[in-house]
Amino acid sequence: MHINILDILVFKNILDIAIVTILIYLVLELFIQVKSGPIIIGILIISLLYVVSIVFNLSLTRMILEPFFGVFLIIMAIIFQRELRRFFEMIGVVGLGRNVYVPKEENFKIISKTIWRLASSKTGALFVFPAREPIDRYLEGGFVLNGQISEPLLLSIFDPTSPGHDGAVVISGDRIKSFAVHLPLAKKFEAVKEFGLRHRAALGISERTNALCVVVSEERGTVAIARNGDFEIIPSKEVFEEKLKSFFNDIEIKQNFNFILWLRKNFFLIIISLGIAITFWIFFVEK
Repeated sequence: MHINILDILVFKNILDIAIVTILIYLVLELFIQVKSGPIIIGILIISLLYVVSIVFNLSLTRMILEPFFGVFLIIMAIIFQRELRRFFEMIGVVGLGRNVYVPKEENFKIISKTIWRLASSKTGALFVFPAREPIDRYLEGGFVLNGQISEPLLLSIFDPTSPGHDGAVVISGDRIKSFAVHLPLAKKFEAVKEFGLRHRAALGISERTNALCVVVSEERGTVAIARNGDFEIIPSKEVFEEKLKSFFNDIEIKQNFNFILWLRKNFFLIIISLGIAITFWIFFVEK
């Protein structure tokens, strides 16, 4: 059997670029989720200047930028400690194939009905719906329940006379996993500065994971959603159900992976990742 060395080298290079493209894509997707766009743009501009300095042999520019790239990984580790941890968790989730279950239609209706009933009575409440990223290490206290979703049970948990009403309820699939759970507070809390600790906690868990958090205000009787570091007051039950269904649909799409749909949805980000990977390969490998 004749083995063509040229074919092996071509395959090796394609594989090399493909792996780097995937890693760059994951990094960019994560930074977009955590709203680090300006920092990414800054890094890309500096990288572009460095490439230009190599291409046109700009000695002074290259001399100034080379030390920066020499400690680039250290700088990234300092600036993006939390983001890097999420990045490795994302890789772990993909590798382990962690499944997350979504509520059945009847339980979805119970959740929606209960949340708006709590809002109408101005009863404070906090609900957490995990996505594929694990959230356990961000949770403190609380009690394991693993109970079937029901309106009476949820109302009893958030009854102001209940000792656990100030905490959060974690719902996964058709089960209430735990209640009276304490969430980390948001670091960037300008969006919720006019609200209480429940809203800051909702925003906090959404900054650290891709979970969706629903919070009911006991002062205003409003319903709000926190996701990926964004905070939004929901104007109606219909809008709320649309957003919750969209969240669950995203989970199902990612678990029942469809390459064509994924490609269509992320086409431009994939092209950018591939372009960056090819650029790196040309300037740092192919000489």
